[in-house]
Amino acid sequence: MTIGKYAALFLALLFSAAGRADTFRELPVLNWEQRSDWINVRDFGAKGDGRTDDTAALRKTFSGLENGVTIYLPPGEYLISETLNWRNEKRLTGVSVIGHGEASRLVWNGPVGGRMVRDSGLSLSRYTGIVFDGKGKASVGMWNDQEGKFETQVRYSFLAFRNLRACGILCENNRMDLRSDSEPAFENCIFDNVGTGVEFTSFNDYDFAFKGCLFLNNRSSGIYCRRGNFYMLDSRFEKNGVDIIAERPEHGCSIRRCVSSGSGAFLRGEGGVSPLTMENCTVSAWSSGDGAIQWSGSLLAFSNTFLPGGTGKFIFRQETPFMALSGNRSGGAVLFKRELP
Repeated sequence: MTIGKYAALFLALLFSAAGRADTFRELPVLNWEQRSDWINVRDFGAKGDGRTDDTAALRKTFSGLENGVTIYLPPGEYLISETLNWRNEKRLTGVSVIGHGEASRLVWNGPVGGRMVRDSGLSLSRYTGIVFDGKGKASVGMWNDQEGKFETQVRYSFLAFRNLRACGILCENNRMDLRSDSEPAFENCIFDNVGTGVEFTSFNDYDFAFKGCLFLNNRSSGIYCRRGNFYMLDSRFEKNGVDIIAERPEHGCSIRRCVSSGSGAFLRGEGGVSPLTMENCTVSAWSSGDGAIQWSGSLLAFSNTFLPGGTGKFIFRQETPFMALSGNRSGGAVLFKRELP
């Protein structure tokens, strides 16, 4: 099966469970055949047997990263007890790390608060088919700190981040020159039982694109955008504290064709210099008394459906002069908690 067919199947399963609490929660098993130029972690001593600590073997494998290298994780459960560094002293491009989806698992076996993987500025790269399981002890699944290297156009596909205390993916601007991320794509990824699924912290974190992702049981939020911007498409949210938090995005953001069920709120934050667009989303059974949409700033919302069923009964926390609303269906919910005088 091609990767495109896997993506279509994942998306169909993601939305076939609409309205149910037992949403499809696993990655497909990707049936790769190893290519001749792939670097197999088992050639460096990794066992993947769920008992052996594979930290040293995996570190040895990743120490050989160069431009265009592909690292391959065959099916297995690879225990790690210290951070793996996916980096080089120079800025690398074209790196791939490939596993078999649900069958290739990195599992944290280290101290509470550890970070599983550190990515320091790998551009034009892709990470596909890996589960990051923090076992309730690791703090972060992937930590992108950039370390003086601007990162752009990285593709994250068929990854799952589970049981992490803080973030699935944390993108931080480095302290030397504030370089950050731009134009990453997150496709068919799962964020389950973490603090925040994806958090990006800099005004230079531009054009974060999400498609076909599942955010489930995340204590704080699905995504947390701090002054960057994002596009959220065809994704599903269930039972998160808040699905999407955005603090003064620097550029326009959009949320389209998404489904939310049983979260505290769907959207919370404050607009920046550009409007946020919300189109053709279905939001149901939110619990916050401040509304499903808790947004201050410019908002264009049209063709959305709101279906109360939780303890929340208001759609919008407050009416503002910067809202444009059209064709939304309320399902019996009250439109505004606070209206303009």
